Amino acid sequence: MLRLNSEITIGDLKFTFVTNLQINKSWETLTDTAMIVLPNNIRNKNEDIKDLIKVNDAVTIKLGYYPNLVTRFTGYVSKLVPDSPLKVMCEDE
Repeated sequence: MLRLNSEITIGDLKFTFVTNLQINKSWETLTDTAMIVLPNNIRNKNEDIKDLIKVNDAVTIKLGYYPNLVTRFTGYVSKLVPDSPLKVMCEDE
């Protein structure tokens, strides 16, 4: 049975879950973009996750079926939208 997996790395943080993920690739825009929506209740050792993610942090998104993960996006954080839930906007290299 196939099991969908994800591994998202933002700076030094690793996530195996997200609320929503959108990757846009197009030759018309010349830049690939991604939007990662993280759940509200994520904390890292009593620190809010919003304080740990910074603009220009490296981002890698791997998606696939267990155990085969394929890198779908590599880039950097371009913007943080501190709404509830947290949206991390990314652009490719």
